[in-house]
Amino acid sequence: EIIAPDRDGLLTIIGTFFTKQSIRLHTAKITTLGERVEDVFYVTDRFGKKIASQSRISILKNDLENDINKFIGASTHYGF
Repeated sequence: EIIAPDRDGLLTIIGTFFTKQSIRLHTAKITTLGERVEDVFYVTDRFGKKIASQSRISILKNDLENDINKFIGASTHYGF
């Protein structure tokens, strides 16, 4: 789940991140609430397996947050 300010191109940043990290997207629910998005993604690793390692999850969250911050031009923590 990602909760962030709505910006044109945000889904492109997220999709590019998934590709870079070899993450497979299975389902997405995209919700825009005014100037905020609440997007939910069901993803797996490149083999279709659940990403269960807490260290891997933490790294992915931090890296995605950094990519979103670079795109938005702010340093903010998002809901993941």
